[in-house]
Amino acid sequence: MQRAMRSLILFLIILSSVAQAQRKGAIETGGLFYFKSESGSKNVTNNSMNIDWLIGFYLDRNLVVDVEPNIMLSFGGDSTNIATISTIGFSYRIIDMISSYDERRQTWMARDVGITAGVFASVAAGFWLETQSKSGRETASSSGGAYSVGIGTHAGFGKFTVLRTKFEFIYLLPNPPLYDKGRTLFQVGVGFSVFIKV
Repeated sequence: MQRAMRSLILFLIILSSVAQAQRKGAIETGGLFYFKSESGSKNVTNNSMNIDWLIGFYLDRNLVVDVEPNIMLSFGGDSTNIATISTIGFSYRIIDMISSYDERRQTWMARDVGITAGVFASVAAGFWLETQSKSGRETASSSGGAYSVGIGTHAGFGKFTVLRTKFEFIYLLPNPPLYDKGRTLFQVGVGFSVFIKV
């Protein structure tokens, strides 16, 4: 009897922490696998796939501060290219798949899932930095501002795991010597993150 009571109390504590996973102060981290399509000068389009790191800080269950740093390395023949785009911005829940608290609570109790599904709109700003190196030539570097808008989903996938999808448009401001014109980047991503603080 005493063992059953302890198990019940432990279960209620875990359930309570799961239900509050998206409260103020919660932190999640993870990564997204992105397909990127970049358009720049001379009507050249480059496609690539890579993994971006993500850190999310919850101001409340509907508003998240997202930090997304990433580094891209490419090698070809006698050239090496290192590029990074790092942004910080806000994601706001515009559609809650489960509208009322009572419905959410029943869902958590029935499925033991702490994250309710929602659609989030996002805006972000940051910077890009790129270095190109070719044998026999001087290394050239450029950096500039980056702005993005996007829309995506967050959904529960276990107790503390979030499945994220995101469609994002990024504009990279020009800066010589590497880029005299602005570039646009469209990316589609899917990935997982886990709560490291609830």
